[in-house]
Amino acid sequence: MPEFAFAFLDCEFGGLDPELDWKPWLRTFRSVEHQDYKLIEASDGRHELYELTRDPGETTDRAAEDPGRVRLLQRRIEAWAGTFEPYDPSKADPEDRPGRLPPGIEDRLRALGYVE
Repeated sequence: MPEFAFAFLDCEFGGLDPELDWKPWLRTFRSVEHQDYKLIEASDGRHELYELTRDPGETTDRAAEDPGRVRLLQRRIEAWAGTFEPYDPSKADPEDRPGRLPPGIEDRLRALGYVE
């Protein structure tokens, strides 16, 4: 495993169900794992720090008790993010946005109990 492992997630659910208010979930997330820790940073300013060896389920946020580690990992995320062009959803091709499920998938999800 590399010394640092990074991830980026952009949540754009608006096309899935136009009747739901998706605003609370429309944000981006960036994360970094280093040694035994994982920092998750959201575009709304929130961040969470987890000690993965003691808390593999990521249930106890340790950001408040270890602000120095949070700052260190935030600097790593910023350095990593500076290596590529930021995602701009306004420039995305409308064909690439989520929409209706492909034929047959909704039936399969319903059979598994994921869709009513």
